[in-house]
Amino acid sequence: MKLPLSFSGRNKYFAIIAAVILILVAVVVLRSSGDEGSTYVLPFDVDRAEQIETELCAFGPRYAGSEAGNQAADYIFGRMEDAGLTNVHYDGFEDWVFDIETAELSIVEYGPAGYLPWGTTAEFVHKIDFVCQGHTGSHIWEDFTDDLEVVYVGNGTDDARYQSVEGKAVLVSNDGPLSGTEMTLKAHEFGAAANIIYNVAVHEELDFPPIFKGTFPENRNYPDIASMMVSKAVGDQISADIVNGNSKLRLNLRSVVQKKELMVIIGEVEGKDPSKCVILGAHYDSCYNTVGAIDNGVGVTTILELGYQLAKHKPEYTIRFALWAAEEIGLFGSTYYVGAHEDELARGCIAYLNFDMNNVDLERGNSQPIAVWKESFLKDCNRIRDNMLDQSPELKKYNVYMYLTDLAGSSDQAPFVELGIPATSAWGSGSWEYHTYMDTTDRLNPESLQLAGRVQGTLALELAKGI
Repeated sequence: MKLPLSFSGRNKYFAIIAAVILILVAVVVLRSSGDEGSTYVLPFDVDRAEQIETELCAFGPRYAGSEAGNQAADYIFGRMEDAGLTNVHYDGFEDWVFDIETAELSIVEYGPAGYLPWGTTAEFVHKIDFVCQGHTGSHIWEDFTDDLEVVYVGNGTDDARYQSVEGKAVLVSNDGPLSGTEMTLKAHEFGAAANIIYNVAVHEELDFPPIFKGTFPENRNYPDIASMMVSKAVGDQISADIVNGNSKLRLNLRSVVQKKELMVIIGEVEGKDPSKCVILGAHYDSCYNTVGAIDNGVGVTTILELGYQLAKHKPEYTIRFALWAAEEIGLFGSTYYVGAHEDELARGCIAYLNFDMNNVDLERGNSQPIAVWKESFLKDCNRIRDNMLDQSPELKKYNVYMYLTDLAGSSDQAPFVELGIPATSAWGSGSWEYHTYMDTTDRLNPESLQLAGRVQGTLALELAKGI
């Protein structure tokens, strides 16, 4: 015969049942919120990400102020809404952009006396053989009297070689300490009509292609001088036929530099306490000479896929998604946004997490670096990385690593860091085609986008939940 439980025994019995119920309720709550504790790692739909990347690149070069750039902005806006983000809106501002209306470059042979042209010996292809530099000035060709002599000045460090460049084109190699901006400003200072950067140093494996770079003078006082980079092969030919021959350079370059309205695109997963936020950001513009699949189509794609995933959660603090305009010509979008919202961000922005070229080309290496400007983020990212690799062992072929740095300059995290906001930035590896016409989806590795996406996306979720 079973004896009844004593009063104290009953209490223990019910206490055990209550404890079990509380544990079960806690598990249900955690699972319903999409979080399974410190081992939870955000999922990532690689197929959807690849579709987004393909659709984005179909617009063509998304350079700041272009029609393709505006179309891409509208596409991003629509994707944010489709993902279920709230408060999706444009934050517009005006700034200086440029547009290349005409760009023609050739070598013209002249007679022995050098007075009259005999004929064209070489014509070069815009964007493939030569690329204009950011906010370049113009050189309008009307007749042969506008053909240019060329002076080779080495790597630009010897002022004596600039003494005879007035009214001529400067050919300057990029194997010295000067930046492209410094080379252009120096040629302009000495009265040259054009500055031609001769690529002898960057990406030998691609035969030294012409690379776009922005021009960054103080106060955006852009010099009125035609500025471009040529491939090594073109530079070699200019040197042989013009500098050391009887030919001249025929340059017809019409560039329009003007102010246009540009758009930052914002969407949110609204938190219970909207006074604080975590921001994930990437620039959506490309250089004018490329569709920018890796720089920075992959950053945009990763952000949008994270939007689909994070919209399923109910965080304590707001998760904000920001797609920046005009990074390639001077961080214009992120700099504007931080300045316009400085007080709000200084008070309530917990962290800014950046994505820029976070593609890993496995034929050229396996590294996925994430730069971190806060030691606690370093530990968190390492933990999340380890959990991700445990849950997805097929990703162990990648070397996902974090490192501490001040994160000044170089991408859109810079204005946030300057304001004192903790930040991270995910780069990639193997993108030799950076800023060239070859930056297409041919080198895209969709699987690799989840590496930075899941690590930084999970970090954003933890920070927004106050974990």
